[in-house]
Amino acid sequence: MSNQPHDGLVRAVFSHPEHARGELELLLPKEVSTHVDWSTLTLVPGAFVDEALQSNYSDLLYSVKFQGKEGFIYVLWEHQSSPDRFLIFRELKYVVRFLDNWLVDHPNATHLPIVIPVVLAHGRRPWTCPLSFEDLLDIPAELKPAIIDYVPRFRVLLDDLYHETDEGLRSRSLSTLAAVTLWCLKNAFNTPELLRTVVHWRMLLRALHASNGGADWLQQIFLYITAVHEEPTETVLPALAKSLEVEENQTMATIQEQLIEKGVKKGLEQGLAQGLEQGLEKGLAQGQRATLYKQLQRKFGDRAEAVKGRIDAAAPAEVDTWLDRILFATTLDEVFTE
Repeated sequence: MSNQPHDGLVRAVFSHPEHARGELELLLPKEVSTHVDWSTLTLVPGAFVDEALQSNYSDLLYSVKFQGKEGFIYVLWEHQSSPDRFLIFRELKYVVRFLDNWLVDHPNATHLPIVIPVVLAHGRRPWTCPLSFEDLLDIPAELKPAIIDYVPRFRVLLDDLYHETDEGLRSRSLSTLAAVTLWCLKNAFNTPELLRTVVHWRMLLRALHASNGGADWLQQIFLYITAVHEEPTETVLPALAKSLEVEENQTMATIQEQLIEKGVKKGLEQGLAQGLEQGLEKGLAQGQRATLYKQLQRKFGDRAEAVKGRIDAAAPAEVDTWLDRILFATTLDEVFTE
């Protein structure tokens, strides 16, 4: 599994069909969607993205019935800051890679299944690249009418979050978790926009926090924000936590922000004597170490005591790496093994 924060959040949320369904129903044309039995939507294990590109892309494949026939929806998430002109070519390769595997499992097949390609982009620039494979081909205009039937023709469905408004995201028929995740993917790296729009997401954030397992989901979302945003953590996470209006006696230990905030406060106190900048850095580092240790205790119980000394002696960069890994690690070794 990739250690990239984008990939981790996308897979954690949209691996669940109940959270993916609303987004896919929105993207498929109505004349197609009406023929889909959405109750059959199921995640297909595996990934087809080239290993060298896994920091730029995530992919998820779903099986679904089209009028009783098995079909698939292949979703490629683009995490780059600017669009990839040849992404549609990559998606074609990945679809063909899947179909090759499918034929191995269905040696007597006489037809190939439907595979609908989807691209979801959350870059910092609008999507300007071709959506049809034929538009990548260098065909003279006067030749195109004569040759178009003899070249590959392949088109993807696109959801470009760059163009989506805050109001548009909230109006989508999505699960609360899916909606909050898309808002986060769109704005996490843009701190002013994140803080501006959080006011309008308070109700959904509170609803998510109050839902079954919601505190854990918020923890993952907040951890993602700490991994990708460009402003100091002490600027962003307290504002997000405040939007939840959690009472002082209601611990936010399941959300990294409160622990970091405590570390920052301690750093501020030290900063009075040592200099504000040094104090903040030390306080933030202490908060991150406390966060990591507390999460390890929750996940692995008393076994976490064995690594406390290692955490206390670790550099901030190491602690950041371990915080990313703990979201999906199933053993202590998976968190700390290089």
